[in-house]
Amino acid sequence: MDEDGTPFGRYRLVELLGRGGMGEVWRAYDTATDRVVALKVLPANFADDQVFQERFRREAHAAAGLDEPHVVPIYDFGEIEGRLYVTMGTDVSYCPFRNRMLRSFRIGCVFWSAC
Repeated sequence: MDEDGTPFGRYRLVELLGRGGMGEVWRAYDTATDRVVALKVLPANFADDQVFQERFRREAHAAAGLDEPHVVPIYDFGEIEGRLYVTMGTDVSYCPFRNRMLRSFRIGCVFWSAC
């Protein structure tokens, strides 16, 4: 599978699903694993906020350790081009509750469990 999109590290940002004060959620293609993921990238204005960055990393790490059937799995998180990101193992573009979930999207929550 070769998805078009804007390059972001090993990912291709294919479709913007939502944008808010805490970042953007994209349907993205992971070129390393050859799969579609949901990718959240934090806004550039948080790049210098060390407290926020540490909280993000801690919550992403904790969420990545969850293995429950009603929790969307975290595949990857880190930093690309100075921007923190997290990828999840579900393409949320089909989800009927997408808009509500994108507004309340927060790492560490049991997110998208309705889908």
